[in-house]
Amino acid sequence: MRIPVVLITTLLVASLATAHEKPDKNTTLIVNLIVDPEIREKFDRESEFVSYLNELLSRASLIFNAEIGRHFELGSIKIGTRAKDRYKTEEPEFFMSWLRRQDDGRGRFVIFFTNTAFFDRDHARLLGGYSDPNGNRLLLVEYAFETQRVAMVILHHIGHLCGAGHSEDPPSIMSRTRNNSISFKEHKEVIQKNCGKKN
Repeated sequence: MRIPVVLITTLLVASLATAHEKPDKNTTLIVNLIVDPEIREKFDRESEFVSYLNELLSRASLIFNAEIGRHFELGSIKIGTRAKDRYKTEEPEFFMSWLRRQDDGRGRFVIFFTNTAFFDRDHARLLGGYSDPNGNRLLLVEYAFETQRVAMVILHHIGHLCGAGHSEDPPSIMSRTRNNSISFKEHKEVIQKNCGKKN
């Protein structure tokens, strides 16, 4: 069954947090997801779709918590616009401008999860993700079935949103290759400063 394409249709999904617990603002970073309908349609059941997203965020959260001392918590999941219907381009800034208009200011990060591969004209290469160069909240992530690979893309671009640049050290999460890294290496300090626990 295909989901109707609308600009934003809220998908009622329970938060990872239990109803009686409030997240600790000092250790928790709320992540809201907007998902391209094409990705939802890849899963036969809603439970499989939600399980995939939970596993994805949990993998990224384990590494971020070990490195920075804060974990990610799923705030909401929404079905957004079908990317290919909205823009006939693979340039990420077109999608980012749309995402900025959807941002309601809730949560620490907002991810638009899409089936589109983005093209970086400056370096003539495809990107697995793209972080807002003018802000510290928004990122675009391309879908892949392998959750570990996508988790690395999320961590890499959240690193950018927290002030980190690229690393020339291949084992670093901030390397362009990423390679299932588990450390931000030399960028750990700046990420902790901008996105770590507040004393």
